[in-house]
Amino acid sequence: MKAHSAANLARFAYVPGVAILGGYVHQDVLSDTVLPDNFAYVGVVATYTLFDSLKRERGVKEAVAQQQAADLGVQLAKAKAAATVKSAYIELERSRDAYHLARQMLPATQTGVRLVSHTENSESGRTRAEADVFRAEKRYREAYAALTSLIVDGRPTTR
Repeated sequence: MKAHSAANLARFAYVPGVAILGGYVHQDVLSDTVLPDNFAYVGVVATYTLFDSLKRERGVKEAVAQQQAADLGVQLAKAKAAATVKSAYIELERSRDAYHLARQMLPATQTGVRLVSHTENSESGRTRAEADVFRAEKRYREAYAALTSLIVDGRPTTR
């Protein structure tokens, strides 16, 4: 908004400056031959520079260039916000899929299926699978909170 206003104001450099002035003087110092005791005046002053070596034109062009730069900055900010929300949504989808996969694998620990997280020293495959589910659910909830905060506040949450 500031850049648009500045560009509009820069165009006023082509308009002459006009001032209206007036006043009233009550004086006893000068005699009546120079000025009367009660004296009022009104005047108009106008200024315009004829030869400014293209300063006005350069000023207008500079303000228009700043306006265009500001418009590009707004587009960039919108694109960044959209990309941030999109990446947060993709992270939410990925964590949701991981959570659902971990939930599906939880009953498989009882049927003798060996999970990647198992080692030879593992005491309980079921406990590890439950821990995987809890971790996946935690990541899902964090991704959901991050996406919600981006949509509501427009600011990402810190972990």
